[in-house]
Amino acid sequence: YVVDTDAAFKEAIVLSSVAGIGQLKDHFNFRLFDDNGEINDNTRKQWYSERIVDVLENEEDNDEGWKPAAKSDYRIWRYVTENTIPTPEKRQVSGLSTGIIFKGKLEAGDNLETKHEDLYKAISGTFTQSSDGYTYEVQGKHYPILFEYKGTLYVGWNNEVVKKAQEEYATDTNSELYKAAMENNENGNPNTLYQALVAARNTTNEEKALTAFRKAATTAGFTLYQASDDGDGITDGAHDGVGYYFYYYYWNRHNDNQLPGTMGTMEFGTVRNNVYKLAVTNIRKLGHPRISDNDPDPTDPEDPDENGDLYITVSVEVLPWVVRENNIEF
Repeated sequence: YVVDTDAAFKEAIVLSSVAGIGQLKDHFNFRLFDDNGEINDNTRKQWYSERIVDVLENEEDNDEGWKPAAKSDYRIWRYVTENTIPTPEKRQVSGLSTGIIFKGKLEAGDNLETKHEDLYKAISGTFTQSSDGYTYEVQGKHYPILFEYKGTLYVGWNNEVVKKAQEEYATDTNSELYKAAMENNENGNPNTLYQALVAARNTTNEEKALTAFRKAATTAGFTLYQASDDGDGITDGAHDGVGYYFYYYYWNRHNDNQLPGTMGTMEFGTVRNNVYKLAVTNIRKLGHPRISDNDPDPTDPEDPDENGDLYITVSVEVLPWVVRENNIEF
């Protein structure tokens, strides 16, 4: 049984306008975006948040008839209000759909200290940058910016990005890394702007220089990860500690049309009286950085729910309705 009292609103809203995106607070309990269509530390405070360790303490779903053979250990999480998506299907976008955000933290794996000493020191906050590099302080520890480019993670700019780019260019003048890091784009030259950032460190121009470098670096395809003391959205006031945090956005799939990249009617809706069982089966790469300006691929309210930007794989099972006959005598 489907009732959507907001269908007309969802069909007409203009998510690209500040006036339009600001209306979402009157129709959704936990908006993904703020009134400007952005995601930042303040935006995350309006989300419903719960620690996974707390979810694991919830009641276990022991109905074996509903579990796929390959998966188990489901935990009952929470009730989600109905959210249907009106036609046309192009309205199935991230600003209107119901989803789940997974928060990740970069941790040091086994033997990382010997496999990649710089990355180990970055994660532990003991990284010491040379005078020609940029670091910043969080809770008394020192961290570099981590850079992801085409599936490779680099620690710092001068000591890894530029070094690797120059090594590649020495053998291949068509090196994509070299072009991205060392050549001009519409927002400037990333390497030149990074050196300007180093020179501006601990001055009144530091934030301006960092903003300019971010624009050029993300335009070139780099994702920047900056450490933080991140306790946002945790209702008990506890902190997750200092580290590199990132986010994965998953739109709840209700009616899979089995056509990747093609939206279908109610493919990403959420309907009352349905049970959605989710399992993260694969993590393909680090998620979106917590600072949207550090993201070359930021999530936009008008982004379709189904696209080619694959960060994680989530299996969803929509449990079938069960007919129950109750014989009651009065």
